[in-house]
Amino acid sequence: MVWANVWGDGVHDIYAQRRHSDGSGFLVNHVAIATDPTATELRSIPDVAYNAARNEYLIAYNYSASSISTQGEIHGKVVAANLSTLGSERQICHNSDDQGRLAVAAGPDE
Repeated sequence: MVWANVWGDGVHDIYAQRRHSDGSGFLVNHVAIATDPTATELRSIPDVAYNAARNEYLIAYNYSASSISTQGEIHGKVVAANLSTLGSERQICHNSDDQGRLAVAAGPDE
């Protein structure tokens, strides 16, 4: 699962955590996927897709260079299935329109 944290000091972070399929507990404690310690950027509204062919996740989220902006880009990271290895943040889509309703998916061989 993925989620956005919004801290009292204005910092917005994206986190991920793996759970057992029966919901009984956690396989991996929460991991910071994307953070902004300066509180000048906004990362929000994450989504995740699992790539079975490569045993990894794509975690995508809305990114705005300003924490007060409602419009932004879609950025993301590729993450190992055990959440131990994070790829670098990459721009997926740049658009001046609202990118707040993103969704990601993967097929059986991608």
